[in-house]
Amino acid sequence: MVAIFVVILVILSLIFGSYQIPFGLLVQVERDRLEQERIQEELRRRDEKARLRDEQRARQRALHEAEERRKEKARLQAELTKREQEARIKRETEVARQIEVEASKQREAQAARLRE
Repeated sequence: MVAIFVVILVILSLIFGSYQIPFGLLVQVERDRLEQERIQEELRRRDEKARLRDEQRARQRALHEAEERRKEKARLQAELTKREQEARIKRETEVARQIEVEASKQREAQAARLRE
């Protein structure tokens, strides 16, 4: 854009017969171009920093979510183990009670036979 402006100035100078291009204007145009480049570079750096910051946040969020899933899985596994133990204890208690009932019936039957 700056180059186009300079070319237009040169063409206008040639058309109107003035072969002198104001040096101060060329210096100012060059300063403006350099300032614009500096601003663009600063904006690129800011965008890059923001992108890196966003990527870091996304990684942290993913790690946090993975940790939460791991904790939930461990909690569910512990709950399942607890329920399995409770069911096993309940079955063993029921079997022991049935054995005791059966043994009691056999003792009563044996005692009845002895009385006869």
